[in-house]
Amino acid sequence: MRRVFVCLLLIAALTVGCFAAFPDTDGHWAKHSIETMAEKNVVNGYGDGTFRPEGMLTRAEFLAMCVRFSGLSLEQSETDPWWRPCAQAAETAGWELPFGTTADEMEKTINRQEMAVLVKCTADAVSIEQPAPVLHGELESMNDCSVLAEEIYTGGAHYYTSVDQCVRLGFLGGYPDGEFKPHRTLTRAEAATVLCRLDAARQVWEQGGKFIVFTDRLKIWQTYGENDTTIHSAKDGEIVSEITVADECRDEWKLGFDVINANGKYFWGEPGFYEYDDSGSIKQLTDLPAIDYGFDASDGSIVFLTHDKSVRVVQRGGGVYTHAADSVARLRPDGTVETLLAAGAPIELAEAEQRGELTKVDRASDGDVWVQMSYTMGMSDHYVFRVVIQDGVGKVVPTGLWGSGYSF
Repeated sequence: MRRVFVCLLLIAALTVGCFAAFPDTDGHWAKHSIETMAEKNVVNGYGDGTFRPEGMLTRAEFLAMCVRFSGLSLEQSETDPWWRPCAQAAETAGWELPFGTTADEMEKTINRQEMAVLVKCTADAVSIEQPAPVLHGELESMNDCSVLAEEIYTGGAHYYTSVDQCVRLGFLGGYPDGEFKPHRTLTRAEAATVLCRLDAARQVWEQGGKFIVFTDRLKIWQTYGENDTTIHSAKDGEIVSEITVADECRDEWKLGFDVINANGKYFWGEPGFYEYDDSGSIKQLTDLPAIDYGFDASDGSIVFLTHDKSVRVVQRGGGVYTHAADSVARLRPDGTVETLLAAGAPIELAEAEQRGELTKVDRASDGDVWVQMSYTMGMSDHYVFRVVIQDGVGKVVPTGLWGSGYSF
């Protein structure tokens, strides 16, 4: 019953209800987002009934949208400018506004980096905890990344961190030319779209869910039961797949897919290695824990780090616990799994070295498999070695000094 309720919540969040459309949004690319946010009283039209989707948005207008979205209480005043209660509510809530609240400042058009700061404030207001998702995008991948840091940091570090979080969460993206354009002004349609994405995210957070994939059309996320994890997927607001897996080794970390990354059409974590497609269909390729992986294009197989499902393997050091593995396996296209390096298998070590945990796949190409083995001694004595695997045996190949350990 709970799962049905959860599904209906998401569908309700992503589906347009009964709403009289604005006359000037018919056929517009953001029509769905505009109407969804208008239904929720986040965005408003003008007195003549139009929305003017391509109109430029002022700082005051977008701040008001974010405050309404967050549900902050407003103290109305007949003498102050219309936006003053919104600014006061945001400041009372501790929002770090990226601009001043004088009339001249508030009437200026808002740009994308300023928008990102307000979106981050809004997201913080509607979610007690925002777990890191699989990367929807990376700020570093933008074609204007070389100037982003300099331009954004000029206005303060909160610009950079806000833009970075919004890109990673999938609320903001680049333009077709691959640039983020931090100083580009914001249209009313773009604002409604960003807040509609945040609204969909809020529904997942309210379930206690964590993102795996988060795009406008496809969403994959996980929720936790007492002894299991359920993976949900929705395409265009309709539930496509739900897979529940038992957590054989569950502790206070509540891992699920907390430590996860994405490449192509795969995702992975403690409950195993999964493949998905754009329709939202999900297939479990193996239920072995998967900490990291590499794709071997020569035969289409996947090399991944794993461990006994009943045992949590971690790399300890300096009070920090990092997910780790003790064995290496190859997942072949036919679904069979081959052990390349078993737990406890020989690893050739120099006299001054000690055996650590496996933390990363460096290379899986044409049959060559290289992985990282790490261990930590003390607060900052961190050692990283490359291990070349051949015939079930690992051989450590130090590749250069870094700090007090090895790197490459």
